[in-house]
Amino acid sequence: MKTFRVSGKDLSAILDEIISMIKRITIVLLLIAVSCCLCVEKDVNTYTPENESVTPTYETPIVEPTPPTLTQTPMPVIPTDICSKIWRYDLECALHHALNKSELNKIRDLALSLKGDTIQRSVWNILEWEDRNIEYDWMKASLPPPKIVYTKDYKGNIINVRIISGKENTYQTPSETIQRGRGVCKDYAILTAGLLLAMGYSPVYIFSIDFEENIHGHVVAGVKIDGQYFLMDQHPPVMDLGTYYKHWKYYNNATKGTIKRARVYEVRIDDREVEVRVVGNITGDDFKRYDHTIRNVDLLNIRNDLSKILEQNFPHLIEDDNIAHLDEQRYLPKGYSEGKVWTLTLPNFADYYNPVFHNEFVRYIYRKIVTDRKIVEDLRSYRYYWLRVDVDDKNLKVVTCLAR
Repeated sequence: MKTFRVSGKDLSAILDEIISMIKRITIVLLLIAVSCCLCVEKDVNTYTPENESVTPTYETPIVEPTPPTLTQTPMPVIPTDICSKIWRYDLECALHHALNKSELNKIRDLALSLKGDTIQRSVWNILEWEDRNIEYDWMKASLPPPKIVYTKDYKGNIINVRIISGKENTYQTPSETIQRGRGVCKDYAILTAGLLLAMGYSPVYIFSIDFEENIHGHVVAGVKIDGQYFLMDQHPPVMDLGTYYKHWKYYNNATKGTIKRARVYEVRIDDREVEVRVVGNITGDDFKRYDHTIRNVDLLNIRNDLSKILEQNFPHLIEDDNIAHLDEQRYLPKGYSEGKVWTLTLPNFADYYNPVFHNEFVRYIYRKIVTDRKIVEDLRSYRYYWLRVDVDDKNLKVVTCLAR
């Protein structure tokens, strides 16, 4: 075994080298740690001056191949006493006050009379009732929107509020809209949401929409079925988000606009009271991603189910494909003495259709057919029939061929 002798001078040099190495390693580790801390702070800290009034922003949901799920985002809370003063002018406060249990009890009888065996049927019944019984209040729509001034303390808490203009432009409760027989979009939305809540459907949703063109905003009620939002806006039909986007951009003759974003409120009723929360924002691009495109199988299903209803109500009719294209023929096929063709065109319904509301669309189309007394007379007097459902641009065309 070999042994080595180390002098005191050599030992001292070795120790100095070890200490120097430890210092260098320590410095490197400290730099790494500081760098990590700085990165974390950059991600999580946002500085806002304490006395500055800030408008909160909300994350846009990450879009996946499934319907949008909005993440709950904290909102500044308006104190209850302040909310009670301004609920006629502020949407969130209006949802708390106009949809409380006392207000819902006032419309419960109507709600139960409109309730169907499914949420789809109930929603459609509400829209048809509103279409018949509530008029759009153009006078109210011409009023300037209310302007609200909030006073905050040094912590940013709301301590006082003033309405400085637009005091005549107020939110109505559902019962007030029913009694007056008129309202604007926000009144329709609150009435629709109130009827659904009174039926026992909870939660419901309110979309507060902004447009690219800076026209006045819009408010509409919605429901969520199988994870997908559907919007109900004063008249049938119910629309998915993509169709609703196109409805405003292309089809709405009164006011066209490009949806920029919508803030989505969730309203639910528990055993005690109404609960309202903002679940987030969705953009116009998010709207466009959730649009059902009508398919040949959809057209076939509409035709078949429409034929079933027709035969239930006119049991003498016999389906006959020999007259399937009577509208395209110059002469009647052999064996028939007389024929007639009726064509019903439903503007933009090829876009509006969504299979989630298939049964409601079919019933709606049937009612449109039989509202014409002359068609009903022909359905009673002719023996053979054939229905055809076609797409004509964005329109849905229902052709009824009759013969005897």
